[in-house]
Amino acid sequence: MRSMSPSLRRTLVCAGQIAITFAAFAAANAFSVTFELENDVSILFPATAVSILACMYFGVWAAVGIILGTIATPWNASITPYQLMIAGLLSAAEGLIPYFVFRARRELTSDLRDMKSLAAFLIFGTIVNTACSAIIGNLLIVRHAPGVAIVWREVFVWWIADFVAALLIATPVLAFGGAFFRERGVVRASGAPWGGGAPEARTTPAAVPRTITNALQIVTVIILLGFAASFAIRTYLLNHEAYAGKQHEILVVCAIIDAIVFLILASAAAMLLFRISRPFAQLRGAIGAVREGEIVDPARIDGRYQEFQSIAETLAETSRDLRQREEQLKQQTEKAIRASRAQSEFLAKMSHELRTPLNSIIGFSDLLTEQEETITRAKRLAFLQNVGNSAKHLLALINDLLDIAKVESGKMQLRIEDVDLRLSIANTVASTQALFVRKHQEVAVETPDQPMIVHGDASRIEQILLNLLSNANKFSPAGDRITIRGDADESMWKIEVTDHGIGISANDQQRIFEEFEQVQTRGMPLAGTGLGLALARRFAEAHGGDISVVSALGAGAVFRVRLPRG
Repeated sequence: MRSMSPSLRRTLVCAGQIAITFAAFAAANAFSVTFELENDVSILFPATAVSILACMYFGVWAAVGIILGTIATPWNASITPYQLMIAGLLSAAEGLIPYFVFRARRELTSDLRDMKSLAAFLIFGTIVNTACSAIIGNLLIVRHAPGVAIVWREVFVWWIADFVAALLIATPVLAFGGAFFRERGVVRASGAPWGGGAPEARTTPAAVPRTITNALQIVTVIILLGFAASFAIRTYLLNHEAYAGKQHEILVVCAIIDAIVFLILASAAAMLLFRISRPFAQLRGAIGAVREGEIVDPARIDGRYQEFQSIAETLAETSRDLRQREEQLKQQTEKAIRASRAQSEFLAKMSHELRTPLNSIIGFSDLLTEQEETITRAKRLAFLQNVGNSAKHLLALINDLLDIAKVESGKMQLRIEDVDLRLSIANTVASTQALFVRKHQEVAVETPDQPMIVHGDASRIEQILLNLLSNANKFSPAGDRITIRGDADESMWKIEVTDHGIGISANDQQRIFEEFEQVQTRGMPLAGTGLGLALARRFAEAHGGDISVVSALGAGAVFRVRLPRG
């Protein structure tokens, strides 16, 4: 089955709007005859409310239904087609005046959710439009005695009848009836027509709620003006000699008006009590949930009023912030515990690392002193060499400790200059050559022909490379080939140190760059302080670069350093 075309759909929608308006207006117009006082002038005219609501919701197409409804329900047989047409146009104008005002002023909302919109509707939707209709209608429709153009008594009756209908029926329906449409996802922001309206019809999201203050303002205005209208009818009409025989009808109308006002008051009070008490109970539950550390879902709190929606959103945001801070605090606590444990292990390890070279220095110094007369020259030189090696090892440990302390305190300073990484690689390989000779390992150097210039501290860069080459030497088997390669990587220089040693598991590849962290490897005891790679990472980051590793157990490792080009 072929889908309906947009033009046909719009035509059917407009036809439906006209039909609904026609039926509602014709019924209300026929009912108004019951309260006629004189000369086709009624003291109660609910058809005005139908006209206003139809035009505000359906737009200009509602005017067709209003005119047809007027023609279909003439008040008496003596009324002429001309008078019927004028009456229909006046009734349509009562609805079209506020419609065009709200359509022209884009800041106005047809559900009267602010004082500006409420005031505009009271002026143009209940006073000006009905007053114009009453005056023009009395001039053109109502029959008068010869020589009489207008009867102000009749104008007042016409106006008060239309005003009361607009105030007590149209106003509350516009203000509070929009909830039906909001629950379906859209509320008109102006007098733009529903359904088949123009493309420029404006809408507001259903999530935008009304304020309690606005609801109270609307109810207060309706009640005060409703009682004022009832009082005016009693004071003016009951005491007017022209209506001495219509006192019963006037009293019935006053009773109806008072009943509608009291009904609005009671309904508003009940609605406010229900819509306020329910969110309060939900908010108490939400506060309890926050206390238990749960995240509040604002959608579970009745947000038909802006005040409660704001509180719900604030609670939700607060609960999310508390949960986030709780997680951060938990992570910081765990990190502090790990750091404390690592530092404790580090202190225990350092006590051993420091004692070993110190004991060596003290031991060989004692031997030199005790055997001064009997020791041979060759042995004395060997003892002195051991003392020197132990002192150098001790100095290296102390330098690492001082470097990490500077890094942690933020006081590390770099001596920036133009550094050729090829020279840094050559210097580092030369300084570690003895380590590789001892294990019969070969170091292959691959660098480009052009200079690899960076702006950095040459000593810190060489310290990075020294740590990487020392680790490659330590964890690679004897006779292995270790490669150090320099290359370009986009805007960075890249240095890779590749070995074929025992490798590093995926779980440990981040840990090895943390301070005081060492990875237990199969068949090899823990050695060193766990500061080398941590310092290498800090030095690389201080130069605007980074360091990473690609490895797997038993498959060797590739350490990659990236530094910005100079």
